Amino acid sequence: MSRPQVRLVRRPRVPVLNYRPDAIGGKALPQEEIITLRLLHIVFGAFWVGTAVFVAASLEPALRAAAPGVRGPILSRLSRGIGHMLVASAVITLAAGVVLALRLRQDSLDAWFDTGWGVAMLIGFIVSVIALGTSLITGSTAGAIARIDERSEDAADGSPGETGSRAEELGARFRAAVRWTAVLTVVGVGTMAAARFV
Repeated sequence: MSRPQVRLVRRPRVPVLNYRPDAIGGKALPQEEIITLRLLHIVFGAFWVGTAVFVAASLEPALRAAAPGVRGPILSRLSRGIGHMLVASAVITLAAGVVLALRLRQDSLDAWFDTGWGVAMLIGFIVSVIALGTSLITGSTAGAIARIDERSEDAADGSPGETGSRAEELGARFRAAVRWTAVLTVVGVGTMAAARFV
């Protein structure tokens, strides 16, 4: 008795994303351009996500436990220094990512809606834009808390009622914005990292 022969049918493999510069629409993309865009996107993205997670997991709880006299100067410095760097790194990350994705997919923009890769990248982009918004809220709220803490230190008569309730309200907004920024940046990175496997 002879064994039945099994024929394997091979499906053509469709690359999700091809980084070869000469394989995109028949046009050669400069390798230096792709490397530069990827470095900008990855380095500033890592800084953005790392800072957001650090502020949410470590710095914000420590500031919440600190006295207003300590919290004010730290938040003032944070809103001016790290806040601006956080927003700048978010903008650079998003801009480099958009340019990179468009350059690599310039021959087939319909892939944004027809492939799992495109849908995952769009979801990651939308989540990242929302995270940029929460980063802006975080920075402005930190500045407002710092100004209230400085005014409460300078006030000799001490009317803590109005200042205290406003500081608590801003503290809750800061806490929520910091946490949302951390969650959204991690979700955005995770979605885009998984895009090539979808």
